[in-house]
Amino acid sequence: MKTKTKKIVIKGKKGSREKDTLRRLDRIISILCMLKEGQVNVRELETYFDIDKRNIQKDIKLIGKKFQLERLGNTCNYAFAAGESLGSKSFLLDDKVFNTFASVVDLALASGIPPEAINRMLQRTGINSAPGSDIVHIMPRVIAPKIPHYEQIQEAIDNRHELALEYQPAPDREVKTHTLCPIKLLASDGFYYVYGFYSRDPENKRRYPKYRLDRVKAIKVLDQTFMAPYDAEDELKGARNIWSIHKEQERNIQIKLRITGYARDYFRTHDIIEGQKITEKTDESLIYEARIGMLEEITPQILRWMPCVTVLAPKLLKEEITSHIKDFNKLQK
Repeated sequence: MKTKTKKIVIKGKKGSREKDTLRRLDRIISILCMLKEGQVNVRELETYFDIDKRNIQKDIKLIGKKFQLERLGNTCNYAFAAGESLGSKSFLLDDKVFNTFASVVDLALASGIPPEAINRMLQRTGINSAPGSDIVHIMPRVIAPKIPHYEQIQEAIDNRHELALEYQPAPDREVKTHTLCPIKLLASDGFYYVYGFYSRDPENKRRYPKYRLDRVKAIKVLDQTFMAPYDAEDELKGARNIWSIHKEQERNIQIKLRITGYARDYFRTHDIIEGQKITEKTDESLIYEARIGMLEEITPQILRWMPCVTVLAPKLLKEEITSHIKDFNKLQK
C-alpha cells in the first residue's frame, strides 16, 4: 500500500477512551488520504493500523456515508466511485470532507480532549484548511468525560438488538426497566439520549421515546432483534431541541410572542422552531409565531431573553412563564 500518511503515536496521561477517539479520527483521515491515491484493502488496513477487521469496516462505512465508494468485485478492496474525489491538485478540507468525520470530532470534544490536540493532529496529516474552516464556535464546553453506556448502545444500534434499560427519570422517582429498540443517539445541550421505539407494547408501538443516558442506571443488550419502522427518523427532521421531537399533528399549541430590544437580532437569525413566522412591525418590534407540541420548546428562550419577550398567546404559556418568575423571586428572598 503506497501512502505518505504517518500514524500518530499519542502520549501522555489521557484515558484509553480519549486515545481511541483520537486514533479513530486520525485513521479516518488517513484512509481518506489513501483513497485519494487509489484503492484500499481492508486486510492491509488491519495490519497497517493494527486493529481488527470490524473497526476498519466501521470506518469504511462512515466514509461511505459522505462519499460514494465502490467495492471492487468480491474482494476486500474499496475505491472512490467514478467521478468522486477529494480534489485533483490540492487536498482541501472542504465541507464534504469535514462532515465525514465531524461526528468523531464532536465525540472527541465531548470526551474532554482539548481542541488544540485535534488541530495539531489535523496539521500532521498535511490537510490544508479550506475557506470557512477558520470559524471558531464559542459555546459552553461539555464537562462530561464520555457518553454514558456508549459501547452497548452503539452495538445494539449497529446490530438491531433490543436494549433493557433500568431508568430513573428523576432523583425522587422510582427506577423502572424499559425494553427499547434503539435507533439513534441524540445530543442536546450537553446531554445524550438514546432514541427508539417500543416493540413489545402494542399500545405504544408507534411512540418514539428518548432516555437521557446519565439517568440510565444499568443497560443490557438483548438477543431479540427488530426492524426499524420506515418513519422512525422522520420525527427528528423538524426537531430544534430535545423537546421538539413530535409528529406534525401533535404540534397543536399555537404561540405568539412580541420581541423587542436586543432580543430581536437573535430571533431574526435563529430557526428556533420549524415553520416559524416572523413579522416586522413599524415600532421595530417583531411578532414571532409558531406551532409547538410542548411548552418546553420555547420557555427556555423566553426566560433567556426577558424582559424583551412578551407572551401574547396562549394563556397557558403566559401562566407557565409567570410561574417560573414567581419561583425565581421566592428563591431570592
